[in-house]
Amino acid sequence: MRNRCEVYWNTHRKCFSIKPVRGTPPPPIGFKSSPSGRVLYSAGPFLLERPFFRVSEAGRQWVIKHQRKTVHATIRGHIKLPAKLELPKHARRVRYNPYRHDSFMTDRGAIEEANVAYFINNEVWVT
Repeated sequence: MRNRCEVYWNTHRKCFSIKPVRGTPPPPIGFKSSPSGRVLYSAGPFLLERPFFRVSEAGRQWVIKHQRKTVHATIRGHIKLPAKLELPKHARRVRYNPYRHDSFMTDRGAIEEANVAYFINNEVWVT
């Protein structure tokens, strides 16, 4: 069984939070664990294979209405910690702003899935 996880930006810790999907083994060693042990933290580098970008529209509307942040956008995939991680030259940066768009965006428009998502220096890149 592979290490499937959900990753989201943690606004309080200024890093990525990694939450294992139920029924899958925990991610590889190398991440800082939360006090409860349910969430892991990392600024990178790590990658997700076959990532799927998901935004809860109800959560997004709540954020817009209340002008407060809450977890409503995640990236789900199979996590890997390669020994050496280099960003490919053709990689595109991914951004998300609930006030401007209803999905994750690259310079080419909205993105729902990719081959690989790279998490490096608190940024997300895809190929």
